[in-house]
Amino acid sequence: MKVSYQWLQRYFDKKLPKPEELAEALTFHAFEIDGIEKIAGDTVLDVKVLPDRAHDCFSHRGIAKEISAIFEIPLLHDPLAEPTDLTPTTDKLKVWIDDRTLSPRYSAALIEGVKVGPSPQWLQELLQTIGQKPINNIVDATNFVMFDMGQPLHAFDAGKLSEKDGHYMLGVRAAKSGEKIETLDGKSYELTPTDSLIINGHRDHPVGIAGIKGGKAAEINNKTKDIIIESANFAHVPIRKTSTRLKLRTDASVRFEHELSPELTAWGIQEAAKLIIDLAGGTLVGFADEYPLPQGAHRIEVTPALINNKLGIALTSKEVEKLLTRLALSFQKKGDVFAISVPQERLDLKIPEDMVAEVGRLFGYEHVTPVVPDPLTEEDISKRFYYAEKIRHLFEHGGYSEVITTSFARKGGVRLVKSVASDRECLRSSLRENLLESLKQNRYNADLLGLSEVQMYEIGTVFKKEKEAYHLAWLVDGRKDKKEVMQHMLQLLVDNLGLPLSSCADCIVTEGTDDVVELNIGEIIDRLPAPTTHSVAELHPLTAYRPFSPYPFVLRDIAMFTPTGSGSKEEAETVIKEHVGPLLARLRLFDEFKKGEKTSYAFRLVFQSMERTLTDVEVGKIMEEVTKALTEKGYEIR
Repeated sequence: MKVSYQWLQRYFDKKLPKPEELAEALTFHAFEIDGIEKIAGDTVLDVKVLPDRAHDCFSHRGIAKEISAIFEIPLLHDPLAEPTDLTPTTDKLKVWIDDRTLSPRYSAALIEGVKVGPSPQWLQELLQTIGQKPINNIVDATNFVMFDMGQPLHAFDAGKLSEKDGHYMLGVRAAKSGEKIETLDGKSYELTPTDSLIINGHRDHPVGIAGIKGGKAAEINNKTKDIIIESANFAHVPIRKTSTRLKLRTDASVRFEHELSPELTAWGIQEAAKLIIDLAGGTLVGFADEYPLPQGAHRIEVTPALINNKLGIALTSKEVEKLLTRLALSFQKKGDVFAISVPQERLDLKIPEDMVAEVGRLFGYEHVTPVVPDPLTEEDISKRFYYAEKIRHLFEHGGYSEVITTSFARKGGVRLVKSVASDRECLRSSLRENLLESLKQNRYNADLLGLSEVQMYEIGTVFKKEKEAYHLAWLVDGRKDKKEVMQHMLQLLVDNLGLPLSSCADCIVTEGTDDVVELNIGEIIDRLPAPTTHSVAELHPLTAYRPFSPYPFVLRDIAMFTPTGSGSKEEAETVIKEHVGPLLARLRLFDEFKKGEKTSYAFRLVFQSMERTLTDVEVGKIMEEVTKALTEKGYEIR
């Protein structure tokens, strides 16, 4: 969010610290600063307001309040600290909400006799500094209040709305399927029942897309005499969905998407009415307000003991009291208990831990003294972790590679309410499906890894309807005796864990089904004795990391007979390696047989570059050199 330094200064009588100092302090106590820019005699801070604070800090007032707390500089004024009073009311304006889940509150004000014209220089300069184009004194006033206080507003030309029985009527309802509206920028949008509209009540005609953009039908222009100001609250989820679907994101929709307090509408419309009358003249006829379910007061209780325990610090009761006062939080203290009245715009403060975080960030996390945890004791050993490491050690020595796959699957006993993908709508109930899919994806890399067979295993959690389970699954691919090999691994596993196979039979989920063996290893571990040591580090010696190439590899095979009475596999390998150069990623003998006095060797060469994709032409040239060299040594290429 763009924040003007001069705009912030309006909130303080005392001169603010330099912009660079503000940026550093805000970064350490509130928000990161993405940049500082000098614009026309002002300085603009690009403040990265996170979603949890967008309720109150997508505004200059919110940032000013943070600065006040951090630097202990009192605010000259706080518009949200003043009581709201939407009087006088008027019978000339009525508002209604068709569904309060779409709009918790809708407030409006009727002002007659305004004179539309350019805004004063000070207002134009402030808006231009943060990247806003001045329009006229009415529109600029509503924009100013939004960027100042955080409450979006909109102004309608009352003369373009229907008047019946001596009153205007505005309302909020869901759009009808196929209903269309032309917005202020001249674009037309077709709506669905998931969208919300502002309606000219007497004609049931849309005059704005609720919370996003006003309609052309009631646009303010130089002939406008009477206006209706809208200050409403809209449900954040529908606004986000509509804004995304229409690809129409505005400063108003961004604020509503992050949820605002419905109490803010009253403060916003009061400020807007005052400013418009000051800039454009006119008379305030009155307000109309529909607020079916008012936001209740919220209190949070904390103690210094809770704060200190959570943060690892030692604040006294007086220090906590001072920090809460700096945050402008009103509270009642009874003994060591602080009963804090949460400001209505602070929707992020819900539980005691939220208040602990408030105290901590203002106090400064850099003041928290690091504490080295006590060393592990025998009682701290995780039985599951210990035996899982032993199993990994066993499989690694058996030539298996571990895979870690997603917990989401196509089928399963637990269906997700919101799936991450259309083909992953469930939590996996076994490791089998994902392990087979991993085999399918990795089988093609066997040659690159120099493997004639693929052996894979996975240890992970699976999800049943009644509970979670901890499973182990493995497979072998590329061997005719793979089922025997997998069965041998099962026997080796239980022997290594010290259990007879018969005692683990009920834990076998699948044995050889689709070439996968799967065990409920969690139940087996439960039957094992508690470990007496946690020294499992030696099971996994450190190995050097070698980056892999993102480019595809190329395979070539070459077979040859050795010269009569001479030649060897080692010599053939040496000749090949001498003539292929640095592009050879792997060389493997995959076939060998004798025919008379000659021996046949067949090698598979894997070529790959770290910098580019290889072409058949350059690989072909290398193979020609290899063939020529072998032929010169007396080998007969088959």
